[in-house]
Parts: sequence; C-alpha cells; structure tokens
Amino acid sequence: MKKILFFCSMLLGLNLLLTSCGNETNETTDNTENGDTTETALREVDENQETMEADKADVPIVAEFVDVDEGVKTHVEEVLEDYIKLKENLVEGNTMDAKGNAADLQAKLEGLRLMTLPPKQKQAFVNYDNMITEHTAQIAALDDIEEQRVQFSKISEGIYSLAQNFGADSRTLYYQYCPMAFNNKGAYWVSETKEIRNPFFGEKMMTCGSTHHQIN
Repeated sequence: MKKILFFCSMLLGLNLLLTSCGNETNETTDNTENGDTTETALREVDENQETMEADKADVPIVAEFVDVDEGVKTHVEEVLEDYIKLKENLVEGNTMDAKGNAADLQAKLEGLRLMTLPPKQKQAFVNYDNMITEHTAQIAALDDIEEQRVQFSKISEGIYSLAQNFGADSRTLYYQYCPMAFNNKGAYWVSETKEIRNPFFGEKMMTCGSTHHQIN
C-alpha cells in the first residue's frame, strides 16, 4: 500500500513539474514574441522617419523675395562663398584659415549694409546680419578650433535665412544637420554639396549628418 501511495506521489510531482515547465516555456515564447514585435515596430518607425527626412530633403526652399536687386544678389553670393570657405576650413581643422575666412565674411556683410534695400528686405537683412556678425567676430578672434566650431553653429541659421530669402541663383545649397554635435544637442550648417562633410567633427566623424532642405 505504501509503495502504491509513494508511486502516486511521484506521478503527481512529475505532472506538476511538467506543467510548470510548460508554463515557463509559454511565458518565454510570449516574451520573445513581444520583444520581436517591439523591435519590429521600432524598426518601422525608424524607416518611416528616414523616408520622411529623404522626402523633405528633396523639397526646394523658395526665396521669400522675388525682386532682389542683382547687385544685392552678387553680394549675397560673395557672403555665401566666404561662409563655404569657412565651413571647409573647419572641416579640415584649419584654425588660422578659418580666422581669415570669418574676417572676409564680415567685410562682405559690411558691403551689404551699405546697399539700399526696400524696407522689408532691409529689415530681414538686419535680422540675419545680427545673427551672423557677433559670431564671425568671435571666430576671427579665437585660436581654438572647437571654440570656432561652436561659434560657426550660431551663424549658420543666419546664413541659411540669407540664402533662402534673398536667393542663391547661381548654385544649389543644402541645409544639413548633425544630431551628435555638441554632446548630442545637434547643429545645422549650409553646404554647397549634398555630400556630408561635417564641420563640427571634421575627420573624426566626417559623414555624420543628413540633408534637411535643398535651397535653389
């Protein structure tokens, strides 16, 4: 009798053990499936975001002012040329050349200040000029490439607005963004090529970034 009871207890214990293992297997399977579902959803979000960014990059930005004087356009082109040279020297880490580019950019802005502009264009230019001038002066005075890059990030919005609203008829420009610049705060710059050449990291992370807008 004792043997029969012992044998029944063994069977009952084995049954409970198998049931428990089965539940753990199901839970593991459910967790794995939930994890796979979450990863798939996150991957789809990333892919959709990349698609949206690509679509946005293909949308040209139209100039606000369509009646800009040709002489003003020429001066804007000269400002952009000095800005591009400055950007390239920051990409290459050339501190002294960047100082010279910043000084040249300031001189070109001075030429624009002396030109006669319609009231709306004048007010717009003053706003952009204020955004640019203080920081180009800082770049011209600094001897540290990283500090120059910080100041460069602050003039880029003004340069972008100047190019966008006064037109850049002789070239296509690209407004580009690096999400990792300055401890992941992110920063923009204007480029003459769609190829990413990052002025905030230089050769450390040359291709980090993406194109947000195209300016025709």
